Amino acid sequence: MVKPVAVSSPHGATQAAPSMGIPVRRQISRIVGVAVLVIAAMAGAAYVLMPESASKTNFANAINRELLKQPTLFSEDYCLKNFAYDRATVHVNSYDAGTERWLNLLSSAGLYSGPETVTTGGGFFSQVVLKYERTPESAKFIRGKALCFADGLELKSVNEFTPSEKVGEQEFSSASVTFALKNPAPWTQTNDWKTLQPQHVGDVERQVTLVLKEGKWQVATDASFAAAQKQQVSKSSVTEKSGSTMGWFSKLFSWGTPNPLIGKWEPENNLFEAMKFEFSADTMQNNGVRVKVRYEVKDGQVTVYPEGSPMGTVFRLIDSNTMVLDTPLANIKLLRIR
Repeated sequence: MVKPVAVSSPHGATQAAPSMGIPVRRQISRIVGVAVLVIAAMAGAAYVLMPESASKTNFANAINRELLKQPTLFSEDYCLKNFAYDRATVHVNSYDAGTERWLNLLSSAGLYSGPETVTTGGGFFSQVVLKYERTPESAKFIRGKALCFADGLELKSVNEFTPSEKVGEQEFSSASVTFALKNPAPWTQTNDWKTLQPQHVGDVERQVTLVLKEGKWQVATDASFAAAQKQQVSKSSVTEKSGSTMGWFSKLFSWGTPNPLIGKWEPENNLFEAMKFEFSADTMQNNGVRVKVRYEVKDGQVTVYPEGSPMGTVFRLIDSNTMVLDTPLANIKLLRIR
């Protein structure tokens, strides 16, 4: 064993030489410093790899990312398909007051010229109709078969959300969201627009389904949710423990009520003016007539049974603000206005 060598201080006192030289201490300091950096990096990596929690901030980030990738996301909220907008020339029967009023609004906005009264057919089959023609201005708003009254949507707020729940092998949640219209057309501020399209006035309220993928929340597609449902149903043990997938589906769209129909609905197409409905917990009102009803929620649709009747009316859910009433003559799209 080597003993420390005694050295003399400038004042004559004898001191023991340090047992560790300065270079050695520096080396140890470097090692400790590197170790601290490695530990910090590992902690940071672990934090980065942690799955995002269900929160308004994370959901807002996910929705904004999706809007950047898909500027036309949720275009059904600002594009109408209630008319044959792809036709350059249209004729409207004089007795079709609803369509005439709608096209007169668009004519006032400069999207159509007319109306011009013309006679079509001949002899016994001749009839007087109103003729409207698209103008060059219409190209700014008509995209294919749709009339788009804004350039898109901008996220304003995430208001509330359901607790995340596992469907199949993935976590899903549904958020109640408010969007603002991006560059809305000036004619959406007119009284005629507000009368004919009350469901398309002001901000857009809708529900957005989100899925946790690779640790990050993303806007879920119908296909991804359907695949998760299929996977869930295929696992009978999971289904028995957690209830049917559609039970969660109805909860996803009901926000605390077992019936997603409750509220007031109007047809998207004014031709079906009589198809206005208002639902409460146990009643349905149509054309001023209110009847007692019971509801059956199953497989993405709600069947409404009038009291004492075995025959029900089926409403198919598209999302929390849109549903379809299937009739023998047509499928009528209904929009929530309250």
